Amino acid sequence: MLKLTHKVFAISFLLSILLPPFSAASAADFKREVVYQIITDRFFDGNTANNNPSQSAGLYDATKTNWRLYWGGDLQGIQQKMTYLAGMGITAIWISPPVDNLNTNIPDGNGNLTASYHGYQGRDFKRIEEHFGNLSSVSLSNTKVRATPQKKSHCPRLVSRATPHSG
Repeated sequence: MLKLTHKVFAISFLLSILLPPFSAASAADFKREVVYQIITDRFFDGNTANNNPSQSAGLYDATKTNWRLYWGGDLQGIQQKMTYLAGMGITAIWISPPVDNLNTNIPDGNGNLTASYHGYQGRDFKRIEEHFGNLSSVSLSNTKVRATPQKKSHCPRLVSRATPHSG
């Protein structure tokens, strides 16, 4: 029970950092939004320096042919594409869990190398996945992005929460 309490606290803390304006958001708050869901690793590589970190070396595929490994997308890449998203009419984004994932080769049923690129195998809910960068390099708060030269729009962010998937 204590372990579960720590996990719930850690997730609540992480979400309070990442989503301060949405702590009391309800479904009604998003009914008029155009929400774009992003699997962070598959979206855009904004910083190649975090593609193959030493603590999880070998879980990155630079060729982007192994669908089971990391491909380089990161939080910085999402931030760099905010204007692009706003230009498509996106008014909110929903990103995959950014928490630190397992750093091991998890073989599939055929023994193929796999990684937790999707974010749903969290191991440390207090840290950002090293493949996704860190909070000092991006701003995940409500940011004004320029959709057109004349118009600014807000692009709220949602973060997927995956507590049932943790052990």
